[in-house]
Amino acid sequence: MKTISNSGFSRDLTALAVALLTALAVCLPGCKKDEVKQPTTIDDATAYDVDNTHAAGKGDRVIYELNLYNFTAEGTFAAAEQQLARLSKLGIDIIWLMPVQPRGQGDSSRGIAKIGTLGSPYSVQNYTAINPDHGTLADMKHFVDAAHAVNIEVWLDWVPNHTAPDNVWVKDHKDYYVLEGGQPKTVRYTDNSARYSDVCQLNFDNPAMVKAMTDAMCFWVTETGIDGYRIDFVSSPAIDNAFWDACIKALRTVKANITLLGEADFDTDENNHLFNAGTADGGFDYDYAWAFNDNVQAFGTSRNVASLLTACQQLVSNTHYDNMDRMVYLTNHDDGEVSNGKINRPHYILKLGDNLAPLTVLEMTFYGMPLVFNGQEIGYPDLADNFNRTPIDWSKSDPKIQNTIRTLIALRHRYACFHSGEAGERPKTTFLQTSAAEQNSSIAYIKEKDGQKALVVLNFSKAQKVTIFNCPEGEATLVLDSRTIANGPAQAKATLQGEYNGSVSIDMESKGYKVFVLR
Repeated sequence: MKTISNSGFSRDLTALAVALLTALAVCLPGCKKDEVKQPTTIDDATAYDVDNTHAAGKGDRVIYELNLYNFTAEGTFAAAEQQLARLSKLGIDIIWLMPVQPRGQGDSSRGIAKIGTLGSPYSVQNYTAINPDHGTLADMKHFVDAAHAVNIEVWLDWVPNHTAPDNVWVKDHKDYYVLEGGQPKTVRYTDNSARYSDVCQLNFDNPAMVKAMTDAMCFWVTETGIDGYRIDFVSSPAIDNAFWDACIKALRTVKANITLLGEADFDTDENNHLFNAGTADGGFDYDYAWAFNDNVQAFGTSRNVASLLTACQQLVSNTHYDNMDRMVYLTNHDDGEVSNGKINRPHYILKLGDNLAPLTVLEMTFYGMPLVFNGQEIGYPDLADNFNRTPIDWSKSDPKIQNTIRTLIALRHRYACFHSGEAGERPKTTFLQTSAAEQNSSIAYIKEKDGQKALVVLNFSKAQKVTIFNCPEGEATLVLDSRTIANGPAQAKATLQGEYNGSVSIDMESKGYKVFVLR
């Protein structure tokens, strides 16, 4: 039997104690940060070029809504054309022009007033004329040709349900309208409130009106070369699928690849008939993910991450969109409302508050075709008025938002895992569990397609860390970091390493975001 001296035994106990304490320092979740090996290591970032990217196909496009009156000080096609190079450099693939026709000026004989000093863009005075404030038909054609030259499509906003009370049809074709007391009836909601009292309801039971409307839509395709339509109020109960069947067939006879975006969430009891509209000729290509936008807007007030996560899960799991894609957005010209002639439109930046930046990342990486509303690309802080001239002051830019959107557009174009499309073309989305302390303050997900993977981490809290379970480990490229993006796009080599419990902890800025491309 071996004898151990007291001094030797003491040394052995001391060594054992040190080993145990070291193990506890590594394993206990309550240990200090500097006592644990940092699980995510990132090399120094280097600047990289994100400009002049464009979509390779239908599934990675970005659309830009443009109000000519506010886009430039001049409000003309010619002035807007001078900014096409900037939009192309940004990576915009489609320009959606808000209505370019003359705006209705009301009808004083009937006590119908226009809204604001300009009137509403959705109160059309003549379907086949150009608003002289914007220029001429030749100017629009030149704008479309110039956009095509820099790889941008042009879609026109169309208002089929109603016209201005002083539309040329009121004088020459009163039978084109639903009449009330011998006069075209103003548009009302089902509760009979005259919210849209500046426009008159068209009669879709009149074949002559249906033909005139279809001819007018074909006119702009043949005369200016536009590539698509954003169609206003497709959910109108006055318009049945018979109209859309005939209209879509006529449009695709003129231009086979014309693209159609319907202003409605088709996935409702009132609107689901639109899934079948014009399907013999391709139907609609996009609808609005309206319910999802409502949830995002609500999150701006509620800050309820669990509800936002549920909305995200519902969006990607919806099986009703096998043959079409959806447009997602944070804001557009409808951001707010008009009541009793008074403009009352809380700005989306105020609605979303300090969550604006991470929600911008969500919009551009998560699902569908993202919309950029004019001014949004610079984080423009002022309200854009549809009814009075309020030209954008392009000097009022937020570098963080501006560089974030620049980067996100490039990522969308460069990586298939951020594309959208029809059901069989969409990337796989996997939501990752975060630690209990962060479940109600962060969202993390993997996007995967064609062998490419990306990890998106959104921090909606003031915490400086997000801990993710079942996170892929290994080498990655950090392509977007909220901590550095204000200084310009940058990327860095990163290593995602698991901690004691298999989780990966990622240092985050408060209200911050990171996007990793995984190798």
